[in-house]
Amino acid sequence: MQREYGLFLNYSQAWRGKFFAKQELHNSHEEACSQLPWFCEKILETNPGSVATIEVLDDSKFNLFVAFHASLSGFEHGCRPLLFLDGISLNAAKQWKLLVANAVDGENCIFPVGFSVVDEETRGNWYWFLTQLKSALSVSRSITFISNRENGLEDVTQVFEGSYHGYCVRHLTENFKKRMEESLTKKVKDAMLDSFQRSVYTCKVDEFNDCIERITAESKDLSEWILATKPELWSNAYFKGLRYGHYSLNASETFNSWITTRYEPSVVQIVDMIRCKIMEIIYTRRQSSNTWREILTPSTNKKVQEEIVKARDLDVICSTSKVFEVRDDSVHIVNVETWECTCRRWQVTGFPCVHALAVLDGTDECIYDYCSKYFTTECHRLIYALSIFPIPDSGRPASMTGADSMTEQSTHIRRPVGRPRKRPADPRISPKRAIHCTNCKGLGHNKENMQVVSLTVLLLFSSVHEDVKWLHSESYSSSSFYLNVNMNLWLVVEGIACLGMPSCKCTERLLSYWRKCWTGASLEQKN
Repeated sequence: MQREYGLFLNYSQAWRGKFFAKQELHNSHEEACSQLPWFCEKILETNPGSVATIEVLDDSKFNLFVAFHASLSGFEHGCRPLLFLDGISLNAAKQWKLLVANAVDGENCIFPVGFSVVDEETRGNWYWFLTQLKSALSVSRSITFISNRENGLEDVTQVFEGSYHGYCVRHLTENFKKRMEESLTKKVKDAMLDSFQRSVYTCKVDEFNDCIERITAESKDLSEWILATKPELWSNAYFKGLRYGHYSLNASETFNSWITTRYEPSVVQIVDMIRCKIMEIIYTRRQSSNTWREILTPSTNKKVQEEIVKARDLDVICSTSKVFEVRDDSVHIVNVETWECTCRRWQVTGFPCVHALAVLDGTDECIYDYCSKYFTTECHRLIYALSIFPIPDSGRPASMTGADSMTEQSTHIRRPVGRPRKRPADPRISPKRAIHCTNCKGLGHNKENMQVVSLTVLLLFSSVHEDVKWLHSESYSSSSFYLNVNMNLWLVVEGIACLGMPSCKCTERLLSYWRKCWTGASLEQKN
């Protein structure tokens, strides 16, 4: 307060100010929660086709689901049928959890489709979120979902029938690292981690089995854990869904960067911050894509050119007009009619593998015709074709009462699990207060580590009182401590200091006494 506003407050004033500020903050949260019904109506009014649903529970809680029409339309018309489900703990409002469903665009950037604000990440809340998401999507198609295997998302395939559910490889890899035995050397751990990652990305069953055998040779327990996690939910060799080369997507950092941490935002503010950010990225990415002139998106086109260079070193042998044999280190069969290669990369990613590119480049076929439409510029523009419109705050009610009030729900704030995190000190900010001694009232030390008497002071003391032999020196571990104790005793006897006075105070008294003696001796010599 003193540094930023020029106000000096003592401890009690600052404590009371913080107490009253918290009270006002909770009142603002109550007012914001009571405005949620009005806010949802405004979303539907300003953005027709959107979904904004509130479910009030019996135990003083509520769930909020929001999906804007522009996001739903963009996912249905331009995004791959691939959704990443994630539960996010907000840094700015730890009593709330965000349940989000994100897609990716043609440039592999995150594209939020729908999100929900809940108090806890549970299986019941996830089931409610999935049912709301299914009702919001108007186009029925098979979707592949990617999520953390420990998030309580067992009901994905039950809500979305005919869909596929895979595990996030990033979370799976972190769990694999934690389960490694500490007795293993770093070289062995790196080799096991490499084998595990190969088992994730390989498209062939025999290569997957080879990776598991190498891990089993080092740790049988770890290989058993891998097989218990159901490889058909994360390995390319067994997974039946289409992930288009995406195995994980970390949305936590993205959403936390969208929400300010300067203050603790309310639920309405959280939703509005997310809305503003989605509105901004839709506009900026639309403007950017309007300048593209290639058939494929820039990142995809760059990848095509890099893979074509590698494909020119391969040998292609024609079997029929549609089937070809491609040789590198091994032999692969490419069928351009069914978009298939025996390496299975084409089928898994939706993008021609290096063997397919060798065939297409050698037969003068248009490579762009054999890429999934989701990598094209046209499809990317469809994602950002519609806009999210602003929500005016005119007519916002100050508070609401009665059946539509959400005040009771806002008072239920859950304490975060675990020990509170300490924010690191800003090196640009000076310490708030110096170390203070409660005994001598001095600065720079406390009562536990008071400064010992310096050698100069001891010599001065000895010159003033030469017959310091009151206590035996054998009783003390050092001569300085011996002189220090005797000095204190002598000052007490002379009436200069009181019993129990700390050494630093005694030093001040001794110096003052010595100055008087020195001044008196000098005057006598002059006389």
